[in-house]
Amino acid sequence: MASIASQLQAIKSALGAAPEPARRPITRPSVLFDAKEAADIDLRAILPIALTGAYHTIRPIVSRMLLLCLSRAAKHFFEHHFGGVFVR
Repeated sequence: MASIASQLQAIKSALGAAPEPARRPITRPSVLFDAKEAADIDLRAILPIALTGAYHTIRPIVSRMLLLCLSRAAKHFFEHHFGGVFVR
């Protein structure tokens, strides 16, 4: 009976011995930190950093949406209660 290693070698030869794909590093690159600094950051410290980034990214968008909604609501209120004319 042939050994498992020789059987695997035979299969590899039959498949054309395609090269093994390059392996990715265990750590993924960080956008904010170099690999060593990112590896040293405690997982519990990442959430406040992420929330701060999300807050500063989303805040201007939400502010504009809120102003748009309020301006439309005010326009509807004035048109409904003061004869259909919206005064700026």
